[in-house]
Amino acid sequence: MERNLEIPSPIIDKKEAAALDILTDRYKKLTEPGKIAKLGTKASKFVPERVKKWGNNVSLSITEKELYTQIMNVLGGGFKAIEEQAAKFSLSE
Repeated sequence: MERNLEIPSPIIDKKEAAALDILTDRYKKLTEPGKIAKLGTKASKFVPERVKKWGNNVSLSITEKELYTQIMNVLGGGFKAIEEQAAKFSLSE
């Protein structure tokens, strides 16, 4: 049992082509470096090579998970201190 499927011509109509163009433009905007990245690239020209090497070593030693854990510990410690202060001032004698 053979089926002969008819291939549409054109495969993509005008509406789909327009949607693809819009999506392509949005993708290009999302993937191109932003203003901060461009500024960082310009600023890196003025940073001494020793500092760059040190920064690379530090960035390799800290993973994203470790960084998240450290941030959460700092935030937790900050909230603990705030809670202690609030408890001192809210207790009536």
